[in-house]
Amino acid sequence: RGSDVTALMGSTWFVALLIQYYLVFPFALRLLNRIGPWRFMLAAIVFTAVSRGLMIRFGPEFLSPDRQVSLVLAGAPFRLSEFAAGMTIGWLLVHRREETAEYVRSPLDTFGVVVIALLLLVAGAVVGPKSDTTWALGDPVIGLGIAVLTLPLLFKAPGWIETSLPARALIFMGVISFPVLIVNDGMRYLASFLRLQEIPDPTWWFFLIVVYVPVGVLLAYPYALLFGLVPKQRRRREQPASGDAQAAPLDAQPAAGAGG
Repeated sequence: RGSDVTALMGSTWFVALLIQYYLVFPFALRLLNRIGPWRFMLAAIVFTAVSRGLMIRFGPEFLSPDRQVSLVLAGAPFRLSEFAAGMTIGWLLVHRREETAEYVRSPLDTFGVVVIALLLLVAGAVVGPKSDTTWALGDPVIGLGIAVLTLPLLFKAPGWIETSLPARALIFMGVISFPVLIVNDGMRYLASFLRLQEIPDPTWWFFLIVVYVPVGVLLAYPYALLFGLVPKQRRRREQPASGDAQAAPLDAQPAAGAGG
């Protein structure tokens, strides 16, 4: 139907979830600093699973199935483990970077971490749909697996792959993916409108390749700056003090009166 095709897709629902996380963050950070990263992560997984279990048990008495799904997808208590995983990784990067990097120092260590992450992903995907109990645990386990999978990328010393131009472009697209999602709502509305006008295929493909994708990324970049996803580059102008730059170190200068 035309009304369905041209309606906004509503991707900005995720903004409401982020606002909830902003409200939770100060209290979660205090708890993280107090109990440490591992117990914090475990507590977040337990809290998420319990809140999901309560929704499964009591939700049908008050909410329709569609409303239950929407609440679980957009409610911070039901996805807290994902946010906690990001907080934990950030905390480790700031406070225990070298210690955590030891776990991915060698290729064998990295391989082991990747295997653990894949096992968590498979376990969460397999047990999730089996029953209400495992469904409550499935998503948190999958989120934990994704978090573990990022550790080699974040903590290992960057090699030629990470510093290559394609990898940097991919990382940049990942960083601004959320602003792109927001901008994409308007772009999809325009694309749907054009398709309903039965425009020629060459014109459609020109719009899709030359306008849709590049303009969407360009419009998303200011949002990425606003949200702090792309740090502002600061140019450091090192201006050595006059006279000091040309002076040789004292231990390299001949002693007074030594030799002529």
